[in-house]
Formats: sequence, structure tokens, C-alpha cells
Amino acid sequence: MHWKKLIILFGVLSLSLSANITNQTDLMHTLERSRVLSMRIIKSHALIGTGNPFNNPEKQLEKDYTALKANLTDSRNYLVKHPHDVDPAVLPLVQKAQEHFAKLTQGDLLHAADAEHAIPFFQALEKSRVQINKAAEILTKDKAQRDYVFFTTRISTIAQKMGAVYLYKVWGIALPDLDKHFEVMTKKSAKSMEALKNFAQKLDGKIKNDVLDAIKEMRLDLQFFIMSRQFKSFIPTLLYYKSNKIEQRNIEIENILHKKM
Repeated sequence: MHWKKLIILFGVLSLSLSANITNQTDLMHTLERSRVLSMRIIKSHALIGTGNPFNNPEKQLEKDYTALKANLTDSRNYLVKHPHDVDPAVLPLVQKAQEHFAKLTQGDLLHAADAEHAIPFFQALEKSRVQINKAAEILTKDKAQRDYVFFTTRISTIAQKMGAVYLYKVWGIALPDLDKHFEVMTKKSAKSMEALKNFAQKLDGKIKNDVLDAIKEMRLDLQFFIMSRQFKSFIPTLLYYKSNKIEQRNIEIENILHKKM
């Protein structure tokens, strides 16, 4: 297997492993990766709702659900055990994220892939993600402290959310405030890619060009989602593939920067 494929495979799997939090950086990265998981769960749920079996969405949903639950539990446990190491505003946010996340198991919402439960499912995870995101931003409130994982996971989260939104359309579900969602996602993805370009400028030679090329390709893939708002029909497998492709490129960038910085 080509080395890049190995990196991509390892990175995707790492999102679904329980966190091992021993310091504030681990906590920060766990929360940042958790926001990706929240949107991946929504995307799998939407794919199940469309009746499309591509990539076994039931199995993927269960795996990402288990990983996110573990991440939130591990994050809370770390914060409880280290009350003086982290801004005290973070713990309540993680607890709120857990409360919204727990709604998935109320009335077995987690497995109710029908139109009646579609929006409550989306809202539970979206509200959980918002709290996770607030916690991550507090941990990096000094923007100079934001490392590349903050931006790679933000872009991956946006890609997974965009994929999920279109799959909900295929399902026949109209999500509220969609224009507002897209405006925010478009601005944040653009800013995050600029931030990653700044990290790439610190590299040399071919490695630098590889990262810049990956960012350029991600920009094109995200543009596909933005332009797709004009389409009347969608190919579910293409939406699924495109969002995962963006996430995979971010994992590749993370691995390169981790080795070089």
C-alpha cells in the first residue's frame, strides 16, 4: 500500500479510537477531533435515511458514536481531575455537549432513521458540536496558540456537515437556517485554509509544495459543495466520497506537519 494511503487509513481510524488525554494539548486535540465525529454521525444517519447502503453507514455510525461518547467522557474526566490546569469555563461546555449528545439515546433516537426524527437527530448533534467548538476555542483563545489540528479539524467538520446537509436534501428533509449555516461554513473554511497555508510556508521544498497542493485540492472540493446548492439532484455516494476525501487530505496534512514541526 502506498505510504500516503497508509497515513490516510491510520488517520481515519484514529478518529474512532478512545482518547488518551494526559495534558492540555491532548484535551484540545480530542475536542477538535470530536467536532468532526459529530458531523460524521449526522452524515451516516442521513445516508441510512436515504436507504443507501454505501460504506455500511449503520456500522460507521455506531463506530463514530462510540468514539465520540468516549472522547466526551475522557475530556470530562480529565477536566474534573485537573481543575486548575484549564480555564474553568471549559468543563460546563463539555458537560452541555454530553447532555445534547445523550439525547440520541432517548427514545432510541440513535436508530430512528425516519423523517420524523431526522431534525431532532441533527439538532442534538449540532448543539453538541457547538458546545465542543466553544470549548476548543477557549482552549485556544490566544489565536497564536492554535496549531494546525485546530484548522484541519475545522475544515473536516465543515466538509462532513456539508455532505450531511445535502444527504438530508436527498432524504427529503429541509433543515432550518440553511443559508446561515452555509454562510458561516464558507467563511470559516476559507479562513482555515489560509491559516494552513501559513503553516505550510514554514516548510521547505517538496513537502511544502505537497501541503500547498493538498490545500488547493481541498479548496476545489469545498467549492463543489458550495456550488452544489444550485443543483436540483444529488448523487449520495459522491457527496459521501467528497466529504471523506477532504477529511483524508487534512489527515495527510496533519501527519506531514506533525513530523516537521
